[in-house]
Amino acid sequence: MNSGDPTEAEVWILKIEKFFDVIDCSEEQKASCAAFMLDKEDQRLIVWRQFKEAFYKKYLPDNVRRQKVGEFVRLEQGDITVAQYEAKFTELSRFARQLIAIEEKKTLKFQDGLKPYLKNKISILKLNVYSGVVDRALIAEKDNKELQQYREQQRKSSKSDGAHDNQEPKRFSSVESHIKGEVVQNLDVTCSICGKKHWSKPCYKESEACFDCGKHGHIIRDCPENKKFIIGKPKKENKMDKQKPRVQGRMFATTHQDTQATSDVTTGTIQIYTLLLEP
Repeated sequence: MNSGDPTEAEVWILKIEKFFDVIDCSEEQKASCAAFMLDKEDQRLIVWRQFKEAFYKKYLPDNVRRQKVGEFVRLEQGDITVAQYEAKFTELSRFARQLIAIEEKKTLKFQDGLKPYLKNKISILKLNVYSGVVDRALIAEKDNKELQQYREQQRKSSKSDGAHDNQEPKRFSSVESHIKGEVVQNLDVTCSICGKKHWSKPCYKESEACFDCGKHGHIIRDCPENKKFIIGKPKKENKMDKQKPRVQGRMFATTHQDTQATSDVTTGTIQIYTLLLEP
């Protein structure tokens, strides 16, 4: 036995006591047997209680025991697993058996030290058996781990799909830009015959066709297609004309003698078509 490890010393005492319970020996026999196992020569006039006191004084002094009790009181799961927490709980509980002498107290102490999400899940079950709480905590931890793995897979899958979708538009956009560039380059060419840019249309000067409709037999000035769109603008109606009342026209007749009698009348000859009108 390593005398420097207080935990090992406590475990050794517990094992010896279990052995003594099986063989059913007296207190003196227990002390003699324990001293023999420790290879101690002085085995006379000593009982088991005295042996334990001497043993603890040497291998597990009071200051070390108080330290272990404090560790047990402050023990929480923290970042370790439930299995690791349970192992540490069992190890330190040997130094504080008086604090968990009742099963219910031991159960509550273990439950209170669990991670918050595990504690919340198990506390509603109101379990009073220590082994039951440990089993439930292990199951809840396993379920939570599987859930986290599933969510992580979903997140990676969504991220991968998103990256694939983003690559497709870029690829098609690149192809589209390349095609557009070639088309624009082909269209933006000056004709070597007429010296103008008529895009993809044939040169009408070379074919002597109408520059407007592209047909033969006339030029753009006489293009019938162009005349279809020459429509006179309707005369705008004057508001003043709208307000004037319509007046019936009147005709006045005069004779040659009447014209000679006044100085502000001009006379002459008017020809309308083939008719000659004289005063």
